[in-house]
Amino acid sequence: MYRRFRKLLNPNCTLPASQECTQPDFTVRNHGLQLSLTAPPQAGEYPVRRITFNTMISTISYNDFKELLDSPHREYYLGRWEYYKEVINIIQQTEIEKVLELGPGFLPIVKEADVMLSPEEDHFGRPEHITGKIIVHDATIKPWPIPDKQYDLLIALQVWEHLDNKQTRAFREVQRISKRAILSFPFEWIGGKEKPSHRAHRGIDKELIDDWTLNIPAREVIEVQRTGSGFSKGKRLIYYWEF
Repeated sequence: MYRRFRKLLNPNCTLPASQECTQPDFTVRNHGLQLSLTAPPQAGEYPVRRITFNTMISTISYNDFKELLDSPHREYYLGRWEYYKEVINIIQQTEIEKVLELGPGFLPIVKEADVMLSPEEDHFGRPEHITGKIIVHDATIKPWPIPDKQYDLLIALQVWEHLDNKQTRAFREVQRISKRAILSFPFEWIGGKEKPSHRAHRGIDKELIDDWTLNIPAREVIEVQRTGSGFSKGKRLIYYWEF
């Protein structure tokens, strides 16, 4: 985790984890048990950001996820914990209360989250138990029926590639209704021509993701390696924004 933050803030950093790397905006130090992101001294006051664990919301555990592996949906979810846990790690280090998850499949990441579901039947599944609000709306149509900055965080995992060339429109709505966002994407998947649904996942690289997300710089980008030999087990990218 710590190395990832250090490489994020300064991709040219090659120092050992016990040392530090700097760039104009931040100094990152690995203290072993705690990661602190500290702004460099400047004339006058300059904010210091420390990562603390969020106790306001509850995220799914591996035991919750394992229930899906013991269900008929096992093949679909096999390997997904590798990027779920990275998303959970970001959430637990962010002070948030209100969360909206778009297209959560059978299991929302945040248990108390509101969810936005397609008005059409979703073959990727719908949660069986939802404690938050349910919003039924096509994400490709704006405006979303949500007030400005209603949510602290929007989550959409493996959703953006399915938005029928309306990704930029949807991302503007994300910026409008939420203060932060976590999106995940298939990354450089090839093959998969045996199913028509695989087409949406092919040819996605960082340039295309930048186009979809209006070239808004992410605060953090995480690459998750392939989790199996199948087409749908390829690499993924997780982006985290603060608007």
